[in-house]
Amino acid sequence: MVTLAVTIWGFYFLKGQDLFKPGKVLFVVFPHAGFIEPSTPVVVNGYKIGIVSDTRLMDPTQGTVLVELRITEDDLFLDKESEAIISSPGLIAANVIDIKLGKSGKEVQDGDTLKAGLSLGIEATLMNIVEPLQNNMNSVLKNLDSVLVPMKTSLPSTVDNLNQLITDVDRLVRNNDQKVGSIVQNLDKLMGTLARNERQLDSMIGNLHQFSDTLAALELAKTVATTQQAMEQVRNLLQSINEGEGTLGQLAKSDALHRRIDSTALSLQLLMTEINEHPERFLHFSLIHVNKNKDKSIK
Repeated sequence: MVTLAVTIWGFYFLKGQDLFKPGKVLFVVFPHAGFIEPSTPVVVNGYKIGIVSDTRLMDPTQGTVLVELRITEDDLFLDKESEAIISSPGLIAANVIDIKLGKSGKEVQDGDTLKAGLSLGIEATLMNIVEPLQNNMNSVLKNLDSVLVPMKTSLPSTVDNLNQLITDVDRLVRNNDQKVGSIVQNLDKLMGTLARNERQLDSMIGNLHQFSDTLAALELAKTVATTQQAMEQVRNLLQSINEGEGTLGQLAKSDALHRRIDSTALSLQLLMTEINEHPERFLHFSLIHVNKNKDKSIK
């Protein structure tokens, strides 16, 4: 007999029912069972106050389900106007019966039937998560639209201006292609001539250095005055060039610039050739000039 009693008690205990703590039995009629079965927790604000003790089909034609609740929490004042709602605490957690407490001030009695509230279900749970994200996304899209609309208005004019600038640059390059090519070719010839006559140029620079030593022996005051006058002339010359006056001022715009450079290179080439082929002419002239200076110093 004792064994049978223990067996019965164990059976109900495994189902979540404590025969020594019966509590109150309440009923709820749901239009849909929501996968509620015996031993499903009954909670208030997430706190378990009892379990589902039984479920059965109440009206076969309408499909309504009668759910029996066993409330084992004696200290809880369960209001008569409370609602029982089938809800899901998480995406993967099993459903529970969530009791939303009423405010009538009257306590529910054993055997009473609670109102069935609106079941949240998995769709409602997802909507509670998705709705704030949707609102944030709408706000972001509005801000992005406020930025893109002005850009959309000004972008065509910006592209047109850029295309016009590219066209002008291309036209300028095409119109001056031959002139630029000729100038570069003549400069290359001039640099080649200077490279081939590097030794002669070094000698000329050495002579200039001796000439500068002679200038250093002159009176300082006269040198300073002459230098100031020369610098003033140079300043005037540079100002004239900047204003486009004179020959140098027209070099950048003159169509004959390449011909002048070519002529200069040719003249320099002829001079270097003459020095290489007849050095005695220039050497003889230099010796005569040096002897005359010596004779004057002896007298």
